[in-house]
Amino acid sequence: MSDRNSTAGAAPLVVDVFRDRCNLQYDSLKSWKLNSRLILGAVMSLGALLAVADVPSGEESVGDLLTLGLLLVAFVVIAGVFANRWESGPDSGTLVQFVTDGLSARDVEIELATKLASQNQDNEKVLERVKVTVALELAVATGGVLWLLTPLL
Repeated sequence: MSDRNSTAGAAPLVVDVFRDRCNLQYDSLKSWKLNSRLILGAVMSLGALLAVADVPSGEESVGDLLTLGLLLVAFVVIAGVFANRWESGPDSGTLVQFVTDGLSARDVEIELATKLASQNQDNEKVLERVKVTVALELAVATGGVLWLLTPLL
């Protein structure tokens, strides 16, 4: 049995593994984007409660809350911009090219595996940027909540 025949079944398996990895990455991206929006919502809700609780300086608290909210919105937007660079599999032109070029099924599988591997690496970079952005958003949100709490202490 030659090496070529012994690895003939590997290409579909590799494509499946990369596709599963891409799906897990995408689920992680959705989770981080949701976390980003939840941080914004939680801080704004808490800030509104603090502004109501601190009636004498409520106007100042509302101004501070608005500033913090706008800053956090900027982080949500930045995370969204990074997420827009996400690649979700070969585009339709590439798939049509596989058919029109007359490639064998094995060659298509190899091309797909190569494309998915490349996209997996690119998406990992996107995911890292989103994670860093959300981590910075959380740090700013934590500092902002502490800042809003100082008049009550």
